[in-house]
Parts: sequence; C-alpha cells; structure tokens
Amino acid sequence: MTSTDAITHDTAHPAGPTPAHTAFTARLTTGAHLLNLDCGDGVDLCWLRDAGFRVTACEPELAQARSASRRSGQAVRVCPIAGMRSVLPYDGIWLSRPADLAGHKAGDTLRHLATLLKPGAPLALPVATDLAAATTQLAERLEQDEIPLAICAEQPAQSTAALSYLLLIRTTA
Repeated sequence: MTSTDAITHDTAHPAGPTPAHTAFTARLTTGAHLLNLDCGDGVDLCWLRDAGFRVTACEPELAQARSASRRSGQAVRVCPIAGMRSVLPYDGIWLSRPADLAGHKAGDTLRHLATLLKPGAPLALPVATDLAAATTQLAERLEQDEIPLAICAEQPAQSTAALSYLLLIRTTA
C-alpha cells in the first residue's frame, strides 16, 4: 500500500435511515455481520456500520471502492457480485445499487446471493423500475428457478430520487 492508497476516514456522510434501512435492520440483532454489495461511494456502508453492525463491503469498480474506503475508513473489496465468496454466511445482505434481475443470469445471481446468507437472513434488493412489476417478476423467478428466497416486504421509494426496495428472506429450502 502506498501513501496515496492509505485509508483516511471521512466523517462527512449524510446518510440517515430510510424506511428501507429501518425495515431491513429491524430483522437483525446489533453486531450482526452484513454484506454491503455494490456499495458505491459507501453511504450505506457508513450508515449500517454506524448503526452497530459489522459490515463487509464489496464494489466492482475500483474508483468507487476507493471512494467508499475513504468515506468509511475501512477496506472495501473490489469484485462483482458473482465473485463474492465467504466461508461463513452473512446475517444479511444490503445491495446499494439495483442488480439486473431481468437478465438471463438473474437466476444465477439470486441463487448466489442466497448461498451467502444464513437461513432466515434478510436480503435488501433495490428496484429502479416499477415496484409492482419487479415484485411479480421476481416472485415468478424465485419459484421457477427454485431459489431459496422469499419476498417478505416491499418498500416504495419515498421520493423520485430514491430507490424502492424489496426485502427478501433466505428460506431453508
């Protein structure tokens, strides 16, 4: 690590709890180990960590990972969702950016996310499209591909700039 790569904590992160954050964290215990995928510039990472959770963060773009590291003061893994591996399953996963759930690899992505979770653990998926249509499409995909996830809540966007979220739970199947 060079001096230009050193992580310096930037305490200026304005993230506050959104209704989606609140619904997600209500299913967790303090100190739970979370995975923040596609963490972007680290706003959600900081909020989740400041709320008392242990957070492992992952971002596929190096520049964004560096930004998240500077903002949070912690290392951020540089890898896509499909490349994320863990020996122990997580207590929850928060995606900070929408994943392509309509593409031909959506089933593989969802199945992979399920393998990273403990049974009963929540998965927060941001939705950039129509929430009702996304919910229907995702429910069909989960059933058709026999993916061990179940939709348990919808969190509509609170503004035009915000994302809607679907909250899923890892089933035991």
